[in-house]
Amino acid sequence: MCESSKIRRAKVTDYQAIAALTRQLGYNEHEEKIRAGLEEILNRKEDHVIFVAVEDNIVIGWVHAYLYRLFYASLIAEIGGLVVDKDRRRLGTGKELMNSVEKWALEKGCLTVGLR
Repeated sequence: MCESSKIRRAKVTDYQAIAALTRQLGYNEHEEKIRAGLEEILNRKEDHVIFVAVEDNIVIGWVHAYLYRLFYASLIAEIGGLVVDKDRRRLGTGKELMNSVEKWALEKGCLTVGLR
């Protein structure tokens, strides 16, 4: 990852950049729908988190994780989505985003981070 990059929690004001990255995953939702969904998820701090990778004040990637429990297993953190800008892949940004999720999951008491 570039030295000027950092990982932080997403903010509602990131919605346009997040929407643009989400289109790279093939989801063509209106930005306002992304904004509304982002706002809803950001209000669920106990069981959801969205981290963004920022480089030169531009959001270049995001990861969404959430908690769930199965009656037969410990608390699990699941990756809901992960994307890094197509022009900035293979530079370690995805790994840094995942490291942030893993740290968050451990803080929440999870022993597993899953990806479907």
